[in-house]
Amino acid sequence: QHGRVRCPRSDSWFCTRRCWDQFQHHVGDPALVRRALELVVVGMEPDDDKDNDDDMDRILHHNNNSTPHHKSSLALATRMFAMAVTHYRRHRHLDRCFWEGLCGTPQDLTLLQLGWKVDDNDDDDSNNNNDASPLRYTLQPLYDQLAQLFSLRPTEQAPSLLSLTRLETFAAMAARNGFDVQTQSPFTTYYRALQRRYGRPLHPELQHQVARAIAGGGKSSETVQQRLERGMDRTLNQRVAPDICAMFPLT
Repeated sequence: QHGRVRCPRSDSWFCTRRCWDQFQHHVGDPALVRRALELVVVGMEPDDDKDNDDDMDRILHHNNNSTPHHKSSLALATRMFAMAVTHYRRHRHLDRCFWEGLCGTPQDLTLLQLGWKVDDNDDDDSNNNNDASPLRYTLQPLYDQLAQLFSLRPTEQAPSLLSLTRLETFAAMAARNGFDVQTQSPFTTYYRALQRRYGRPLHPELQHQVARAIAGGGKSSETVQQRLERGMDRTLNQRVAPDICAMFPLT
């Protein structure tokens, strides 16, 4: 079938029905994958049953050491993990997958400062232990959320299968082999097309369309009086031109 297709469960758009079918076959349920990516892109919510001042809740909600490359790498690793879940449940193995041959190990997370910082020396038993482990980075908080989201069974979380080690390996691969890309913002082209169509800046319909774009940027038209503010283009660009991480495995 030709033409765009909208997934009703995830509210995601696909270029064709075949594209949608291929996504479900190779990546997984669009609704689950979207929720998984939102853990990284939007941020993990703290547990309401715990004290919000707890350090782990703060780390779950926001990683102070994150950078655009870190977040995009974690997003790519999350997508790779979703593909691994789908592949394993379909074929019952993780052999001969696209990530074979890519460099990256869980130990790289600490070198890259990727993930959530854990200081094992804060443990009570480590105060008298000269051999205490140094500062390290982990993806345990993200893995716990993904394991719950994908309903991973204990047998599926074996070290050689869909384990924390697997997720951390994917993150290291994405960070070491991926490159950052920022999608082109369509706003400038869109605004110029509106100017050509309506001819003058104060045309009522032009002002209406600009107000809609501004509202999409997070501010109401009343706040900006239906006109672009200084820096509004940057705000809109961040919303419609996200940073992503791409990787081309040549294996």
